[in-house]
Amino acid sequence: EGANGADARRATQLVGSGRPWHHTEVRIVALDPDGKPLHVCGANEVGEIWAASASKTIGYHELPDLTEAVFHARLPDMAPDSPDMEREFLRTGDLGFIDAKSGELFVCGRDKDMLIIAGKNHYSEDIELTIAEHVHTMLRPGCIAAIAYESTHGDQEELAIIAETKDTRFDRAECFSQIQTCVAREHHISVSRILLIASRTIPKTSS
Repeated sequence: EGANGADARRATQLVGSGRPWHHTEVRIVALDPDGKPLHVCGANEVGEIWAASASKTIGYHELPDLTEAVFHARLPDMAPDSPDMEREFLRTGDLGFIDAKSGELFVCGRDKDMLIIAGKNHYSEDIELTIAEHVHTMLRPGCIAAIAYESTHGDQEELAIIAETKDTRFDRAECFSQIQTCVAREHHISVSRILLIASRTIPKTSS
């Protein structure tokens, strides 16, 4: 509310998914950098979406360990006498929050798409959109990937950009500069590596 300037440009409108109903329970769970559950989130706090319902499937075919971890998760930090201790939740892998006013669930990304750079969370799609908007004359929109990789100088992750180019007739140095500048300005992080590749060479799913 009342956002302007840089804050307005980074703001994203989300569509609510409604409130849980028909004996479905939804919890939002905070995760550590390794994806392990820490605690149940409060309203308006982003975390992984966990769901418990009679409609939940029994699991993956012939993958008992993965089935146990994904389909039979128990909420962290629950009191021994809490009813939730007996509930088995599905870890959806989606990130979201429960709105404090409406009680609606809002989905805002995927856990695997979240990058942790210098201790802060960033969504890869946000960085990709920033680059697409600012370097659209040289790069193909929808064909940009922001990924994190482990630094050779320690256990910190750094940011790399892979992008398809529209053609071969452009100033590569200028393209590199524009990518680094817009990401630093909008997201306050540095791009460590940039790989420009030919058109139609990033594999994609049908979706």
